[in-house]
Amino acid sequence: MCLIAIALERHPRFPLVIAANRDEFLDRPAAALDWWQTAPAEAPVLGGRDLQAGGTWMGLNTRGRIAMLTNVRDLPRHVPTAPSRGAVVPGWLATDKAASAYWAAVATRSHNPFNLLAGDMASGQWWWAGDRAGWPQALGPGLYGLSNAALDTPWPKVQRLKAALDAALAEYVDKAPAVKLAPARAQTTSRRQARRRRRGNSVMSDSRVRAPAQARGRAVPGSSVDRARSSGQRGRERSVRPGPAGAIRRCECQSWEPPCRGRL
Repeated sequence: MCLIAIALERHPRFPLVIAANRDEFLDRPAAALDWWQTAPAEAPVLGGRDLQAGGTWMGLNTRGRIAMLTNVRDLPRHVPTAPSRGAVVPGWLATDKAASAYWAAVATRSHNPFNLLAGDMASGQWWWAGDRAGWPQALGPGLYGLSNAALDTPWPKVQRLKAALDAALAEYVDKAPAVKLAPARAQTTSRRQARRRRRGNSVMSDSRVRAPAQARGRAVPGSSVDRARSSGQRGRERSVRPGPAGAIRRCECQSWEPPCRGRL
């Protein structure tokens, strides 16, 4: 994987957002995203898989551990016979060690140059380390970029991806259910009655009041409007009006929450 941007606690709804791309030779076989295990006793891993060396460049497991790896561009230090860097990610996912203890073990394996960005979602701890780093660097809330050099090295592709991810987070706005208000009426009654009338004219139907007959203004047999008419409760008819599919209707218990516990 040659490019990663990660946003930690940058959005109120999405505490973790990752945008990443793996760059690899086309003739190197790989399996697509799926669940797999390196050993029967280990937690299942979700990720792609390098079918040549058996490791992965990005994965997470059911215990909440996650890791991403990029190669570091440093040809003079590249050793063709070095162990596969793809084993570093599954190693973090399989262990219970803290970041410092795991990194101390990895440093003795003589892998070719790489970066590792890893986290434990159960504890909320994130860290980055490079093969030349003496100690893992803890990461707090923020936006980070990683490619084939140290964390947040301002390469053009890193800067572009970070800017695109930041813009996407800024543009995303949760769409709350729309509240449609009925046309205003002349306020010939007291202020309290006017407020009640406006509340009664607000949000209106749910999936149980979506029949075309009611949308045309006629009462559906068995509906609250029909029951109100048959019982002579003409005042209640105004509290249930046709509205957009999936909206919420209000009953005489004054509750907006579905399902209503009162009488409709």
